Amino acid sequence: MGRMKRARSVSALKTGRPGAWALASSLVLALLVAPLAIGQDDGVQGRAAAGEGEAILGGDRNPQGGDANRYEVETEIIANTGQNTYGTRQSNLGEGGGAIYGCRSTTTSADLTDPEANTPCVRVNNLADGLAFQFRSGGTLGGVFDVGEGGDGARPFVTNATGTATGLNADRVDGLDADQIIAQAQQGGGGGGGEGADGAAGPAGPAGPAGPAGPAGPAGPAGPPGDEGDPGATGQPGADGEDGENGVGGVMVRRDIEFGGAGDVTSATVQCQEGEIAIGGGGRASNGATEGTALTETLPVGPQGNPPLTAASGPATGWKATVRFAEAQGGSFISVQVFAVCAQFGAAAAG
Repeated sequence: MGRMKRARSVSALKTGRPGAWALASSLVLALLVAPLAIGQDDGVQGRAAAGEGEAILGGDRNPQGGDANRYEVETEIIANTGQNTYGTRQSNLGEGGGAIYGCRSTTTSADLTDPEANTPCVRVNNLADGLAFQFRSGGTLGGVFDVGEGGDGARPFVTNATGTATGLNADRVDGLDADQIIAQAQQGGGGGGGEGADGAAGPAGPAGPAGPAGPAGPAGPAGPPGDEGDPGATGQPGADGEDGENGVGGVMVRRDIEFGGAGDVTSATVQCQEGEIAIGGGGRASNGATEGTALTETLPVGPQGNPPLTAASGPATGWKATVRFAEAQGGSFISVQVFAVCAQFGAAAAG
């Protein structure tokens, strides 16, 4: 009974009927004591079911102890109240909701009204002839039915009532909206007679008064070009432009050679002379190179033998070629020849 201390107190019930205090006390006592008696015997094997018999604690998950102690039989709250009162009342004075119910119910029968085959998450059963439910909201949207993936294959609800629902604005009837229904009726789709034959043309009426002038039409297409006019007078000569930078002068081919042996990777580099830049180049293997020998690279290089990678490195001043000789190369020496096409540039070209 130590856990009973966590149960919250119940405020006095406001009522003007005699005996209300006795009824309120009985209901509070029933809510606090009934959980202690629930499930003392599961009615099948004469044993207490897991989780039953524990007090219901406000502000906490019930029952305590996790899934191992969850209820395995129905928990019933029975009341006998009058008009405009309810067996239970749940209210939230904050901005949260009033209640949420979750279940794992599935559809097992085509008869959706059979609760034994299709048990809903929430069922309201009025055993008299009054209302079974009432929804009220102070906003402009009453609620949402979110069914599966939506679309024409999903239905918000079914009913056996065929009367008019007051205030219900249906967008479609039998899958047709209002414009489609009107168009179908105008085409004779309503089941009436077919369209009759055209009648004889009536006599021509008198000519009506002349209407106001219409707006101006669009401009017409452009006409053909006119005859060529006489040449104009010769203009004055323009001022001389500034002298351009010195261009490329004489072109020479510089070359070099390096010797290697079987299986070697040998490179040869040739540099242009001072005042020259490399504008082209190439390389080759010679002196008895056999199948399997390959020229692996041929590229321009700077003064230090490295490729000019950026504009800040300046123009290329030489050329490099690399050959990988075959392992089966014979005993004779073989060589890498490299060529650079060099041209005078700048002041050297101007001299």
